[in-house]
Amino acid sequence: MRNETAALISWAATALAALFAVGCEDRAKNLLFHAGVGQRSSLNEIKELFRERHPDVQVDFAYKGSGYFIADITRSQEGDLYMPGEVFYLLQAVERGFITDYDPDRDIAAYFVTCIITPRGNPARVQTIEDFARPGLRVGLGNPKACAIGIWHEKTFKKAGFSIEAVRKSQFYCNGKLVDEILMGKFRI
Repeated sequence: MRNETAALISWAATALAALFAVGCEDRAKNLLFHAGVGQRSSLNEIKELFRERHPDVQVDFAYKGSGYFIADITRSQEGDLYMPGEVFYLLQAVERGFITDYDPDRDIAAYFVTCIITPRGNPARVQTIEDFARPGLRVGLGNPKACAIGIWHEKTFKKAGFSIEAVRKSQFYCNGKLVDEILMGKFRI
């Protein structure tokens, strides 16, 4: 996990530095960075490093579920950097002309790894993905219409070969702040 965080930090710092080098000085010294909420902790670290190196440039982050960005960018026509949580959303921005120089081999900074998070001691004794369909279990999943991790949840269940509908009966959808909701104890598994 540390290597992925380091790679993300390196990529985003390079992106910010490149943007700064190619003409940020000619514009207002304000940058708007649209980023998936799941990347907040790493990007906040990058923001501090960038602020130390370029104190005259203000970087504002708009964190939210990746499913909301295209509508926001289309409406506002604002933003300097874009880092959604899933390639699907990145390709939407490419198709609409918001991103003109996209290289999938170069421009993927991070990826999701599915994991199961339980309360301390795992009181529901969740051991496998099949346990998510167990009656009475309250499961927290990202909403696939609002955040990238939700798409991955559905792909994971499909790949495991069992009905997503069975899981949907006991799930609690979160809109882009799944880890925050877990930490606040909004559901138990």
